Amino acid sequence: MMSDRSLTGENWNGSTVLSNSKESDYGWGISLGAVVCEYCDWRYFHTIENIPKRCPYCYRSTLSTLDQDEISHLITSPPELYLSFTVDQDIVKKVLQKFVQGIRFAPKDLSIQNLERRLNRIFFPEWLVDVEVNAIWESEVGYDYQVISHRERYDQNSRGWKTQEITETRIRWESRIGRLDRTYHNIHAPGLEDDAELQQIIGPYDLSKVQHYGVSVLKNTYVRLPNRSREDAWTAALPSFQSAASSECKLAADADHIRQFRWKPTYDNHNWTLLLLPIYTTYYLDDDGAPQVVLLHGQTGKVNGARKGSMKRARRISLMIVIAAIVIFLLSLVVAIGSMFLQPLIILGGVGFLLSILLVIMAVIPVGLVWQFNRRAST
Repeated sequence: MMSDRSLTGENWNGSTVLSNSKESDYGWGISLGAVVCEYCDWRYFHTIENIPKRCPYCYRSTLSTLDQDEISHLITSPPELYLSFTVDQDIVKKVLQKFVQGIRFAPKDLSIQNLERRLNRIFFPEWLVDVEVNAIWESEVGYDYQVISHRERYDQNSRGWKTQEITETRIRWESRIGRLDRTYHNIHAPGLEDDAELQQIIGPYDLSKVQHYGVSVLKNTYVRLPNRSREDAWTAALPSFQSAASSECKLAADADHIRQFRWKPTYDNHNWTLLLLPIYTTYYLDDDGAPQVVLLHGQTGKVNGARKGSMKRARRISLMIVIAAIVIFLLSLVVAIGSMFLQPLIILGGVGFLLSILLVIMAVIPVGLVWQFNRRAST
């Protein structure tokens, strides 16, 4: 049964918004709300306890409610497997400290405290598919064998010829044909259109650590919904089926190698579930007040985000140095005029003139450092 619930949210600049959310368990065993970000178009499940304030990925927009019929075509069953967040808070803090360190004139909003306070946890999905495969296959399988040969070489020290025994490993190829009847479980397929981009940004996961899904894993965590249809994901999964079948046929033939594997498969009894992969997100505001997103791998702690120095802070400091130079110049000018009546003051005035010139030169340093840092960080 579905019911209406009023959610209170907050946009990125702190103003409050209201939205109506329709909740359901969608077969996941816990009441869930479904929302979408109008800016980045990410769609999420969230538990009713962790009421969304703004998009936990781009942080640029509030979240709008989705009805069940808008996402039902993407959800067939609850997740089957997940990877837990194994990076604890202490490690997260150290990673964020390292991220902040060394930034030239960091933006005022960029601090460890802000990054930690704004931290969100997101699961993003991969499809898992089980299927029964029936196929006729043919291939060439290879068996290693060793050949012993002898090579003659002339030894300068003994001034004579010596025989050297050489062992070579060669492959004997044989043709094979057979029938395959097999059920394959949990073949992976991308759940997102931008799956490859995300994997490149945050790095791979150790899938040997997967665990079976339980409702407790969703506490205080968002789940991004798949936006790649099962039909598209199926096309991406087909090479994995062929690779798995090729490996099994090699094993069945007790062979060391296999090549030119060909088959004519039929697929029956598809069963689609999800694998949930963990990622942390947070953000800081740049000079223009725009959120700069920082991502942390939920399993390894690898961090990715734009490390930007504040040109606004650098210019402000440069302006303060220029003002100081002008004040010292004017004071030096007054002192120089006073030296007409008191001769020793001319030395003090000259030092002041030199100091003001030095400060004007130094004024370009903060801007130059930030420009150079941002340029290097963007390459």
